[in-house]
Amino acid sequence: MASDQQWERSPALEIGFALAAPIWLPVALFLGALLQHLFLMMVGAGKRGFVGTFRVICYAQSASLFGLIPLIGGLLSLLWHLVLQVIGLSAVHRVGWGACCSR
Repeated sequence: MASDQQWERSPALEIGFALAAPIWLPVALFLGALLQHLFLMMVGAGKRGFVGTFRVICYAQSASLFGLIPLIGGLLSLLWHLVLQVIGLSAVHRVGWGACCSR
């Protein structure tokens, strides 16, 4: 029978992830914004350019702070992130909420 230790991460790995965060977080945000902008362009809503989409995605990441709340923080973070993203994208690209929710 497999032990539970195989699922635990070492402290060195956790420190390595934390040190690499300044590199992989902006890359992940850029790729996420690129994918979101491609979906917006598919429905004819990416009118104001990629930079606007990238800004909205970055500002919506602030909802991750709700993850610090025990028990319900993850759910609150997810829901508020979606709300911020839909409202932000509809305001920046000047389209309805439906076009922003169509991904």
